[in-house]
Amino acid sequence: MIARTFFVLSVLVLSAIGRGAETGTISGRVLGPTGEPVDGAVITLPTRDAWLASDSTLPPLTKAHSNSDGRFTLTLGGLEAGSPNRQSAPLRIDAEGLASTDIDQRHITLFDNADKNLGDIRLSTGRVYRGQIVNSKGAPIAEATVTCSAHRFIGRGSAGVIAGTREVITDNEGRFVTPTLPLAIPHVQASAVGFAMKAFDTAKLIAATDGELGILKLAGDDPIEGTIVDKNLQPLPGISVQVRGLVATTDERGRFALRGLVGTTRQPISIRAEGFAPLSWLTTKTSNGYECVDFTEFQLNPRALTSAAYQKALSSPMTMQRLQIQLRREGMIFGNAVDEETGEPITLSRVVLCNFARKPNGKVVLSLCRKSHFTQPTAGKFVVGYPVPNEYHLTVSANGYEDAEAFTPKVSELQRVDGIEIKMRRKGDVPASTIVAQHIRGVVKDDGDELKNARVALWRRPRNLPAIATRLIRGRTSVGDGSVVTSHMLTGPEFSLEAPVQDPNWYVLVETPDRIVALHGPIDVAKGETQQVEIETRACGRVEGVVSNASSVDVPLWVVLFSGLGIQYEVPIQSNGRFELTNVFPGDYGLKVGCDSILDSDLGDFPYRDRPDEESFRLMKRPSNPWKRAVKISVEEAQTVSIRPIKFER
Repeated sequence: MIARTFFVLSVLVLSAIGRGAETGTISGRVLGPTGEPVDGAVITLPTRDAWLASDSTLPPLTKAHSNSDGRFTLTLGGLEAGSPNRQSAPLRIDAEGLASTDIDQRHITLFDNADKNLGDIRLSTGRVYRGQIVNSKGAPIAEATVTCSAHRFIGRGSAGVIAGTREVITDNEGRFVTPTLPLAIPHVQASAVGFAMKAFDTAKLIAATDGELGILKLAGDDPIEGTIVDKNLQPLPGISVQVRGLVATTDERGRFALRGLVGTTRQPISIRAEGFAPLSWLTTKTSNGYECVDFTEFQLNPRALTSAAYQKALSSPMTMQRLQIQLRREGMIFGNAVDEETGEPITLSRVVLCNFARKPNGKVVLSLCRKSHFTQPTAGKFVVGYPVPNEYHLTVSANGYEDAEAFTPKVSELQRVDGIEIKMRRKGDVPASTIVAQHIRGVVKDDGDELKNARVALWRRPRNLPAIATRLIRGRTSVGDGSVVTSHMLTGPEFSLEAPVQDPNWYVLVETPDRIVALHGPIDVAKGETQQVEIETRACGRVEGVVSNASSVDVPLWVVLFSGLGIQYEVPIQSNGRFELTNVFPGDYGLKVGCDSILDSDLGDFPYRDRPDEESFRLMKRPSNPWKRAVKISVEEAQTVSIRPIKFER
């Protein structure tokens, strides 16, 4: 059967040249379950790195407390390379005795010298869970660690943690009480030294409206133990090994032990170490040692994962009595960056490595761009690693210079690549820069003064994904969010945006603290081309309605509105079932009612348990249909759309 492993590929989006730091504010009002102001709530915006690493110990970008009226104001500064615009970490709100919550990053945008008001943020009473942790013989396990969190599904097979994860320790009788958790999909997992990590069944958690979880039995663990060496079989200390969220680090002899696992289960081992090529194995502990299947190729290129390729990999596993993992050094690209006019060496600030493909007409299309670690042993000389044999596109940056690019020759094995010479032109030099770049330039027309605090952004609509990767918002399938690639504040009607790659589907988004005022596209930009556009702002509309059975539902409900261009809105439903969405940009939308504790049934039966591999692979490619069961509406400028009464269905 197919390994139930989901690979996540993080792609760096290149941003335009920074225009200097910006400073603005984000405000709102924190209310309790019945609408009363919450005094002393803690509002935190963590750094994106801390959020991605789930590390709450790192200092936040900004922090504030609500006053007696529940109001708060966060002061937020931008970065030299760009300001937070729908790309930050979620904003977190904590209040004693109430469930924590967060505000999605789609709502977090910095407007220079202006305030972004989030409006009223209502907290729920949440739910507290109680249970007991015992061993296989029923004896209580004291001092076991119980991690507690609430999730909302953001895709099939992927979930977002709402407002972080907490830990509690069991008492002498193995009992525990969780903090107040949001009314979403609870996740309670126990771990203890010498035992396999285990979580309470999700269905049991959701059904436990009284918070009583009962007993969770932990079996003894069967650790995966091994060594990590280089190609000369020399031990590699300090290498991190990951399996399902567990991490172990090799000692001075290259040894590691991953505890808390059921050894007979096939485990996905992942290793990412600076200076080494990535590695992904599926490893099974057997009575004779270990069986290992190398899945690194599929990790780096998910399109290579076919039924035939999967079966071929499984049919010839590596077998070893003692687990030994040999890491390969990255291939290294050696280059030289100098001033185009003087030949003086240049100190680089950034190197971006991209895969690319050439179309039959010679057009180059970049993909999988990522900021790379690089070193500069001497002035002008740079060294950057590459993970797999291929040919690459390099973009290098330096203070005071235009970005420059180069291509590496194609190689069939990880090896040293020499001879990359890059000449860089100072900013403002004439004649015009020879650097190949794409631009969208134009003017935004507005009859009033609404553009006083507007931000203009390069917008990319969501990609069409198969059903297995459909995006979710409040538990309902949707098209998904578009993404801001780069943005800056408008200082007048004219603007200029640099597109990192050629693409026929770029859009320009213009947004004020209150609303989206323009969305123009698609714009087809070829390599090195500049497109001129003229954009007019539009008045927004309004959507209202009622959910007829809202009072009979025991969890907070939301109305979500999504468009094919990646614009999404959401609003909580009032106790009387009414809802109102204001400042909705004109266009065609799908409307659904959802909540954080459901997984839309439209997604089908994932994963495909007990099905032949061929059928599973075929179903994995099934296209998504987020418009199914959506109420389809068209929002006109300055008009109100009234929706007939609708029902919430689990």
